[in-house]
Amino acid sequence: MTCTRCGRPVAEGALFCSGCGAPVAAGSQATTVVTRRSNRTAWLAGALAAAVVGVAVAFWASRRAPVQDLPAVPPVVTDALGAATAQPATALPAPPTDEPGPAATEPATAAPTEAPTLAPTAPPATLVPPPTVPPAPTATTEPTVSPVSVEFYPENGQFVIPDDQLCTALNWRTTGVTDLFLQREGGERTAVGPSGRQGDICFSDDEMIFFLYYRLPDGREESRSVRLERE
Repeated sequence: MTCTRCGRPVAEGALFCSGCGAPVAAGSQATTVVTRRSNRTAWLAGALAAAVVGVAVAFWASRRAPVQDLPAVPPVVTDALGAATAQPATALPAPPTDEPGPAATEPATAAPTEAPTLAPTAPPATLVPPPTVPPAPTATTEPTVSPVSVEFYPENGQFVIPDDQLCTALNWRTTGVTDLFLQREGGERTAVGPSGRQGDICFSDDEMIFFLYYRLPDGREESRSVRLERE
């Protein structure tokens, strides 16, 4: 429904137009009701027409379906007395079956087949384990031992000191030994090197003895001695 003044749509049941405020005529409401009824009638008529068309199409399709072959009816023959006698119906041929005929019932004799000749198979090879090679002996490295050499002598190899000579000296030279000590008889040990010279050895006695101590590689301690004498 629309407003008769401004043409805007008016809500159903409204008394005034929301656009211009004009009152809605009663005739417009009546027109709306009539229009609704007309629309409903047209919808029902369309649905009915569609149903009729569907029924007609179904009937037409059933008439077009192929008619199945019906079994033949034997003709009726009237005899001399007027009685109708039915002729026997013609027997239809039996459908083919898959059953074998007499010839097929006999089992076919298969020709004897010769068994294939198998070639002789070789016996499985015996696995021989490889010979076990003993490990090579490990060469043991022996510790290198330095040669041991100890020399202990007075100056110029003079073991007898003249009366007019007050002092002398001692010399030593070693290899392969450690922990060397020089000691005068009755005195204390004095640590010395592997080689050396001890001078200013003066004495007034008839003789005097000196010792040189050293340690061998195996840990044993040994000593050398020098005896100095007066003429």
